Amino acid sequence: MLAVVSGCVSTPIPEPKPTEVTLQQKSYAFYVAEAREAWYVMGNPDRSAEWGAALARYNHALDMIFRSVRYENFHSKQVSGKPIDLADTSYPFTFARDFGENLKLREVYADMVPCTDINPDDLEERNTVRGLGVPLAGVVQPEDAKKIRNLRVVKDWGNVHTITAVLSFPKDPKSRQKPVLHFFLRLNRENVPVGRMEYRLAGDFSVPISLYWRLTHANDMRLLGLFRPQKLQSVTGLSFTEPYNPNKIPVVLVHGLMSSPGTFSNLTNWLLKNPEIRKNYQFWYFSYPTGVTWLVSADAFRRALHEARQELDPRHRDRKWDEMVVIGHSMGGLITRYSLSEQPWNILREEIVPAYRSSLTSKYVDKPFPNPALESFRSRFFFKPLKEPKRVIFLATPHRGAPFADSWLSQIGSWIIRLPQNILMQTLKAVTLQDDFVFLHPEKALEEMKSIRQLSPHGYAIKGLSELKIKPMPVHSIIGDRGRGNTPRSSDGIVPYWSSHLYGVQSEKIVPSGHSVQDVPETAEEVQRILLEHLRQLKLLR
Repeated sequence: MLAVVSGCVSTPIPEPKPTEVTLQQKSYAFYVAEAREAWYVMGNPDRSAEWGAALARYNHALDMIFRSVRYENFHSKQVSGKPIDLADTSYPFTFARDFGENLKLREVYADMVPCTDINPDDLEERNTVRGLGVPLAGVVQPEDAKKIRNLRVVKDWGNVHTITAVLSFPKDPKSRQKPVLHFFLRLNRENVPVGRMEYRLAGDFSVPISLYWRLTHANDMRLLGLFRPQKLQSVTGLSFTEPYNPNKIPVVLVHGLMSSPGTFSNLTNWLLKNPEIRKNYQFWYFSYPTGVTWLVSADAFRRALHEARQELDPRHRDRKWDEMVVIGHSMGGLITRYSLSEQPWNILREEIVPAYRSSLTSKYVDKPFPNPALESFRSRFFFKPLKEPKRVIFLATPHRGAPFADSWLSQIGSWIIRLPQNILMQTLKAVTLQDDFVFLHPEKALEEMKSIRQLSPHGYAIKGLSELKIKPMPVHSIIGDRGRGNTPRSSDGIVPYWSSHLYGVQSEKIVPSGHSVQDVPETAEEVQRILLEHLRQLKLLR
């Protein structure tokens, strides 16, 4: 959840600099006049020789205007009790009503930070676009996004919006209408008209990504989610760094063991370089405590997608849902694969006494059990594969297990893990009280509920998963070989090629990487290729 307190955000968001505080005492009119003059030069095709200098003057003036707006609205003690009203007429400009009527700026955003004030040094590179306007990162507190008109959210943990501020002027230079200050969601818009011309919006796509994961303390969740998963049960679910857009295809990213959604920050940063990706896709993240078996997390994943659709698209009218792409890294790939598998109950076949194996049928898919423990058990194994995803990308996924799960170090790690009590009790009841199934090894059930143990190549879950068929859809694999070029005898250091390789996939890409394949540019290039191919097959791109 975003670290936002009393309308101000804890570090790493910088306070306005002392030199910016004094800007409020200068006349807005001076900077508005500067921006106005530059605007009409930029919009005149006969003055093309002056466009470059005019754009620089315009952006500088707007930067000064916004910094004063930011100070007055978010940081000045004198006005902290009277947030800027978007209908305020005392300014030499008006505020666009993009958020809805009768909303104050501070009622929507906890802060709006110039991207030039933040260094996204946790990313491999900074992804910016030169153009018109001032790039901002708009921090939205949990629940506040629901106030914005036409904005639908689900299980909101806060957002950091990628924004570009623009001060637009009337077409007629002689008009007495006030200019309008807009805060455009940059991922939803590429250009803006200026007079008789059209300009690309400036943008900084890296700072909002970096800031979001810093404020959610994603890296702090990695070890806690593995060894004390009960501490993170409340954050299990989908998160959205940007507002939901019904006109964009969801790309759902599922992280792996001892990780968090922030592991995809470099990948999404690289992908957002491409304007077609920005135009057609939105990125969602599934978070879960990784100390719990992936069978339980897969159940939570399916529920999270179902609940999100019920909240965001209850009538199933948003067609983009049914064009979804899922990307799973490592154990996240197992969660994804299992959720897309046909007849998933057969994963239990070798664990059930032969005389009872005839009970492994589809009859339980739509037959809830009255006993809560049995119902929890049923939902993990008896379900229909997810309908929405139309393409899947596996990143360094141990389809046949990972040998490290049988090592002495992993045995110690498994011993340290403390599972949530409710999961322990549900599992215990399920293997001892059910009527239709008899387990061959019920004494192993609780230990098998730990994620590390269920990654063993010798465990029933991995063995059973390898026998399941993924529903008909394009499947892609990206696999690391540590740059040794020795495939098929290769390994990414954690998962050997014989485990990550899948037969019959549409494409397989070997990248010079260790297990964290999501952090190398070669993976981003391949994912971009696949996403663009997806658009072509949907006839959304030539």
